[in-house]
Order: sequence, then C-alpha cells, then structure tokens
Amino acid sequence: MRYKAPERFLVIRFRQMGDAVLATSLLNAIKRNFPGSTTDFVLNERIEPLFRGHPAIDRIITFSDHERHSPLLYIGKIWKIMRRGRYDVIIDMRSTVNTLPFSILSPFTRFRIGIHKPYTKFILNHRFSECPRDADMVTHDVSLLRPFAKYGDVEFCREISLPITDAERGSY
Repeated sequence: MRYKAPERFLVIRFRQMGDAVLATSLLNAIKRNFPGSTTDFVLNERIEPLFRGHPAIDRIITFSDHERHSPLLYIGKIWKIMRRGRYDVIIDMRSTVNTLPFSILSPFTRFRIGIHKPYTKFILNHRFSECPRDADMVTHDVSLLRPFAKYGDVEFCREISLPITDAERGSY
C-alpha cells in the first residue's frame, strides 16, 4: 500500500493561553512537514484573537464557555465540525473526556493521535505518554507527529510563533 500524505489536520488544544501558544510549535511543524496541507485549530473563544492571521493555521474553530458547558450544544457543534471537516489527522493534545468526542465522532480518520490514558485505548490509534513534569512541553507537543516518521523524515521543529499585525508593530 502506498502512503498518501495527509492533507487535512485538526489540532485540539483547549486550556489556557500559555498552552495554546506552546502548541504553535506543533502547528509550525505540521506546515513544515506537510506544506500543502490545511490545519484547523480548536481552542477557547476568549484567546482566539491571539492566533488570528497565524501562517500555520488555516482555520480557527472556537468554543465559548457556554457551548463547552452545554452538552447538547457542545456535541452538536463537534458533530458538524467533524462531518464538514473530513480530517485525515486529528491531534488531541490533551485527550480528556471533553476533547475525545472529536475522535469518537470521526472513527474512520486514519490518524487519531493523543495521550495515553486508560479511557483513550479504543478511541485513539496513536497514543503517547503525557509530558513528564521535568520535560520540555514544546518537545512533547511536536513529538505528536511521530506516527509519520515511519513514512519518511519528519522535522520536529520547535519554533513557537505568534502573528503581529502592522498596526501592532506601529504602536510600539
């Protein structure tokens, strides 16, 4: 069987601003290794402005606190995203009970990548250990691309970046 490079990535990184900023290393590594791909980034609505215009993100998908705390709204929105997205790769950076519905609602996605936890066994097909407390979170984040190393060289670049608009540059 011949390997077809993935074209559609979904990266899920709910939490706080710092964790999402560190996740840009993974987003940049995806673009560097799969330059023709598109990457959708799922995060909390309140931090979305920070990532607008990021060159490694093709589409930002946000969830408000209201959506995340209303099970019917939350699952309904995830279902629509997964039906429309038809992703080749889902990278669930936290693999919590709240983030697993993305993979559950997309069981035929070839790469469902996340963290090794007891409840992820039958949902994710590529699972990795959580980042140890004394380890570098950026290295851990980009290591989620390990499933692709068996198909060829993968550059595990560690570049963190945020876009700065001309208006923002001019204000300093």
